[in-house]
Amino acid sequence: MIEPVIRAAQIANAARSGDYQKDGMLYCGVCHTPKQCRKTLFGREIVLACMCACAKEKYEQDEADRKKRENADRIMRLRSAGIASQTFRGANFTADDGKNPTPMATLRRYAERWEDMKRENIGLLLYGGVGTGKSYGAACIANYLIEQYTPACMINLSTVLNSMGGFQSEEKNTYISDLMRYPLLILDDFGMERQTEYALEQVFNVIDARYRSGKPLIITTNLSMAELNAPKTLEHKRIYDRIMEMCQPVNFGNNGRRADRAKEKMARAAELLRGN
Repeated sequence: MIEPVIRAAQIANAARSGDYQKDGMLYCGVCHTPKQCRKTLFGREIVLACMCACAKEKYEQDEADRKKRENADRIMRLRSAGIASQTFRGANFTADDGKNPTPMATLRRYAERWEDMKRENIGLLLYGGVGTGKSYGAACIANYLIEQYTPACMINLSTVLNSMGGFQSEEKNTYISDLMRYPLLILDDFGMERQTEYALEQVFNVIDARYRSGKPLIITTNLSMAELNAPKTLEHKRIYDRIMEMCQPVNFGNNGRRADRAKEKMARAAELLRGN
């Protein structure tokens, strides 16, 4: 029974140029460690093929490379599935421009202490002016978790409502349930969606479903705290109340980056047009 196995192993680990015999066993000509070993099996001493030191090192390196590729593929799949916007798939804390350090430091601590946040169901409400880095900061958290193989979903709230608009009742329930499966859900640009009675009802359904799931929610919004604390209607009030119960406010201020970037781009364009 074992003879074919022994022969196959010997063929696979055959002598190569530079290999030599010592004490009746084959040695590697490169690392000078045995490529064969003696074992007793069923009362019979046999010579089996084994990996020399350099073959073992190569095998371990190949395995490490394979696992690295598998992990990279897994992260890529999680990122593609979880972050809808290509713009934010490369967002990370290291690449932040440092123009809004206080809230970004808070977001980084949130990501680093994710297990505590998840266990205590702590979410965030990122509020402030246009272009202050709220969405980028939320994407940094999502990418940080994805790098740790934790699925996270970041999606524009208007996209959610548009998707639900073409669904029947049961399809809407399935769609919302799929969103709720993510350990972290990020709803981007809250308050920019349509303010119809139907839209507000769907917004409440999504946020209430997240509330009942017992999982953290992060929301980004251009609304001020004054607006959130003084809802216009009863429909707005029940949505805002749910959010404030689930999410810790983080102020990003009103100093937007977009105007600065536009000025820099215009200046660079002028240089290029002058031939610089």
